[in-house]
Parts: sequence; structure tokens; C-alpha cells
Amino acid sequence: MAAIGQGPIPANSIILTPASGPILSVSQTCPTVRRRLGEGGPLSSGCSLRHGTRTPCRRYSGATQLGRLETLTGMAHCWGKRGETLLAALALLLSTSVASAQDSLANPHEGNPGAARAGRALFETRCAECHGADAKGISGPDLTDLWAAGRSDGGVFQTIQRGVPGSIMPSSSAPDDELWAIVSYLKGISTVSPVEFATGNADEGRQMFGANCAGCHRAGRSGGRLGPDLSRITLSRSRAGLMSSIRDPSAAMRVGYRTVTVVTAEGQRIRGLKKAEDAFSIQIVDTAERLQGYLKTDLREVQNEAQSLMPPFGPDRLTDGDLDNLLRFLASLREGGDAL
Repeated sequence: MAAIGQGPIPANSIILTPASGPILSVSQTCPTVRRRLGEGGPLSSGCSLRHGTRTPCRRYSGATQLGRLETLTGMAHCWGKRGETLLAALALLLSTSVASAQDSLANPHEGNPGAARAGRALFETRCAECHGADAKGISGPDLTDLWAAGRSDGGVFQTIQRGVPGSIMPSSSAPDDELWAIVSYLKGISTVSPVEFATGNADEGRQMFGANCAGCHRAGRSGGRLGPDLSRITLSRSRAGLMSSIRDPSAAMRVGYRTVTVVTAEGQRIRGLKKAEDAFSIQIVDTAERLQGYLKTDLREVQNEAQSLMPPFGPDRLTDGDLDNLLRFLASLREGGDAL
């Protein structure tokens, strides 16, 4: 028996003949397939199955592999029992191809604070209903530990794009740039491993913190209370996310730390951080660290601002080495190191 348009099929090939359509041959003479199916060895990334062929496996990118294998999987399902053998082979191939395809996807906006800012806005309008404004999860799962769990940028991108079958998570037809922006935002607020903060000098970082951060942030029992407590911040924020927040704090202001100015009926302007708001009232912490609440009927205006109260610390204020020291100090706090 021969496949359409091919020569004789080797005797050790797996042959599936559907009710109609071409014969599909998966030749075990291919070294990579034989190692995986016959000898149990690792399957090299790039192996693909071809219709009626006994030639060595061609090499394709991860994304191409994934698309072709998914097509073959669908065909095998249609053939019922005669597709079971093929499905077994495809399951092995697909597992490596999925990982390869995801790893080959690189975020084109990596390190771009503007993308993280746009991603936050997109997340709040499209994702927060299920995953929460802080991405910690409501009906949907917590998204702040994706990278700590080993997910890649490409894997998160594909999950957002394709959705999760059998769940309430739908697929998305949004442009790739918008999906990558959401990935950038989520990566910036993700939890991470201590290894990310292994560089730098904690003692020098402690001095840096005292000079630049302690007026608004706490470390241990010392420091201000206007900004977030940073004593355990390296447990919940990635190195890249923290560096981005220090360099451009306005790019991704978190819930509870967004700048707002309220104007009273008498014209007094009070600037601070919005802590809570509903249709009738708003609560803020002003720059003197006082919690204040106002009925909106008593206010002339509520101004939500795009700029953080925290100033940006560019390379002219803190070098990359300074940031390494600062982050190493913050990481040392969760390891039992001395605070200020």
C-alpha cells in the first residue's frame, strides 16, 4: 500500500486509513520519532508528522509545529478508533511543541513602562471583574503568581488569546499589542523567587532607602506611611516590576495608591491617595498621612490624576547599581535582615 503521491511505505510505519481522504503514515524510520515512540528517549523539539512520508523529520519553529500538530489532532479525532494510535503519538509531540511555541514568543514591549501603563487600563476594563482590581482573583484565579509558578510571557499571552476551554475564561480577538500590554502589566505585579534579588549590597541599599524612600515608605518599624509598606514587597513584586515602579511610578499606580485631588465647596484643594470611593463618598489619605472622608455633595470637584505622588527616579538620581543595592536591602528584610 502506498500513500498518495509517495513511494512505498515502510513496514514499520503506523498507517491510518480514514473512511475517506488520504492515507496518513507516521514513519518510525524517522530517528526522532523512533527514539520517542520505540525507545522512550527524549523527542527533539522540531519533529513533525507528515502525510505519507518516510523522510527524516523537518524542523519548524515552535509556533509552526503547534499549528500543524493541532490540525492533525483534529483529523485524528474525526477518524474515531483508527485515530487512537496517531493521537498517542501526537500527545507526546504536542506536549513538547506547546512549550517550544510558547517559549519562542517574546514580548515586544518588554521593559516599556508605557506598555505596562496601557496594560493596567486594559486589565481593569476587561479582566478585573473576574480577577480583581489587584489581580488577586475573584471568580477567576490569582494572576500575581504566574511567573513564580514558571509561566513564560508567551504562555500567558496565549492563554489570554485562546482562553481556557471548559472555564468562564473566553478567547480574545483583541490586537496582539493590547494582549502583550496586559502581559507586561501582570508581569510587573507578579510574585517572584528570592534569586531575582541576589545582586547588590544590602548595607548600601539601607542608606539609599533612608535617604530617598523612608519619608513615605516603611521598612520594618521605621519610615513613613503615605506609600506602601516595603518590608515584604519582594515577596509579591518582581525585580523588573519594582525597577519599573521606581523609574516610572506613574506607569502602573496600584489600587489604594492612585493620586487624587478633591476640591471642597470653599475652593480648598486637598491632594492625596484615593483609598475608597463609591457613588456618594470618597476617602483619601492626604500628604500629611491623615485619612479623610468626604461626601461628594460637599465637594466641588474630584480630580483623578495620571501622575503618581512618588517622583520618578531616573538614572540621574539612582544608577542601576544604586537600584541593585536598594532592592537587595528590601529583599534582606524578608530574610530577617536589619531594617533602618
